[in-house]
Amino acid sequence: MMDALPQEIKVKIASFLPKTLASDIPSKNGENGEEAALIRPGIASLSHSWKAAIETVTFTSIDIESKELRQFSLVFKEIQRRKTLRELTYRIELRAYGDEECADFETDEDRITNNQTASRAISDLLRELAAWPSDLNIDELSIEIYSPMDMPYREEDKLDQDRNAVYVGTRKDLFTRRYRYSYIHLEDLDKLQVQIPFVHYLNLSSTHRVFDPASIIALTAKFPSLPRISWNYTEPGPFVLLRKQLRNNFVSSLETFKFAPETKRLSLGISPPFYYHHQRLPNLIGSLPNDPLCAALHNVISRSSLEKLSYNGPIDPSFFWPTKSEDSHLTWPRITDMTIEFDLASPSGKWYFKGAANDPYNKPASDEPLPASDQGYNPPGYGNPVDEPHAVALEASTTIEPEEGAEDEEYFFRKVPNEEVMVPLLEAFARRLATMPSVQSAQLTTNMPVDEGEWFVQYDAPGYSNDYESYTDEPNMDLSTARVFFHVKDWKPEKHLLDQFRKIGKELHGKYAIVSLLPFLY
Repeated sequence: MMDALPQEIKVKIASFLPKTLASDIPSKNGENGEEAALIRPGIASLSHSWKAAIETVTFTSIDIESKELRQFSLVFKEIQRRKTLRELTYRIELRAYGDEECADFETDEDRITNNQTASRAISDLLRELAAWPSDLNIDELSIEIYSPMDMPYREEDKLDQDRNAVYVGTRKDLFTRRYRYSYIHLEDLDKLQVQIPFVHYLNLSSTHRVFDPASIIALTAKFPSLPRISWNYTEPGPFVLLRKQLRNNFVSSLETFKFAPETKRLSLGISPPFYYHHQRLPNLIGSLPNDPLCAALHNVISRSSLEKLSYNGPIDPSFFWPTKSEDSHLTWPRITDMTIEFDLASPSGKWYFKGAANDPYNKPASDEPLPASDQGYNPPGYGNPVDEPHAVALEASTTIEPEEGAEDEEYFFRKVPNEEVMVPLLEAFARRLATMPSVQSAQLTTNMPVDEGEWFVQYDAPGYSNDYESYTDEPNMDLSTARVFFHVKDWKPEKHLLDQFRKIGKELHGKYAIVSLLPFLY
């Protein structure tokens, strides 16, 4: 009777079956659940159709360790199982470090070993998948890299004991700080001539050990049919030398990368170090007129068929317009939706906001960047014994909280746009929008200091609305006209800047855009 059921009903039933019998069934040795019989294989043995139903449930989503890759290859030799697979998580285990090592930052030797382990494991996976037929369909491939002693993977009881020992002073342990400034670099990936066209999303954001940005690009290039791409990395805190190295390698990778025609969505996040508002910022671009990384991002977007773009990170005008020329042959013609959230610190070391002139906490001296010659240090563990004590002290300073009782405004006083750097960014944003014929919605935004809300400029194309009209003096605004909304608190942009945003509508739709200054909504 059950064998006569439609196949989709069998799959539904199979999805409710546990892998083993209930744990309260006594086992042969009399202890509950220790040797509970497997139930799914028993059902699969009933018939070919039940076997297919069980395998559909069992092999749709698979988690494997890299050391299990050979077994995975044998299990998935059957083409039907490969066709069933939709989600694959691949975990790479690095060397387990000992208790004494927990007190030290990772060394160059540690990083070399970890890079070799990760590179070998990922190359093995790519070779395995490249041997599969190209007409398969894996919705998501996730890659996770960890060491068993890393904080989220350390055995729970041991982690509790180690935390208590640190608290009472009988143990030294850096926990996540041990490897915070280490990046996995994939070696010789460009020499591996493989392409995997049937993976549709590459998830690298769930890995505990992070890739360097150049490796993220190199790995992405092995998957030519990704409809959406997410690139994310966290910069190495206050360590300017390593920040510059990572950025330079990122630029070099972007210069040779090209999005596949199938890629329509890009989400890119670069998490810069945190700075209090009284601190001077490092100059990451020296005497250059613009940021090479922002210009490289602009160029790679121009070579794409992207329709949706999201970016969160440091920015300068070259992200939108990398030349001072009024004309640019580089366009973003297909993008319909764009959200750009920029950091308060610009790559040149200038703050995008300043303190009010009458603010007693304002420190104008911190408006100026640190000298370009001030290179700082590499992070602890990067092999320079002379600089090591300074690097350790600098790293420790990043964990210092404001003094108890200090006012928020003492550390977060930047609330007024610094027009010297803000206006060129807004001008470049407007100039780029005026060349984007498909754009429906675009926002340039940043988060203000404590309790100050969101600061943004929003563009809506004719016929498209984010409902900001309801907050203006014209709630019945003509939606057939392009609209620009400034949510900039008490700042009053000059007429020439407002006119530039009005011209977006004229350039794209033959009619000047309506520009409105919104009341502060937070």
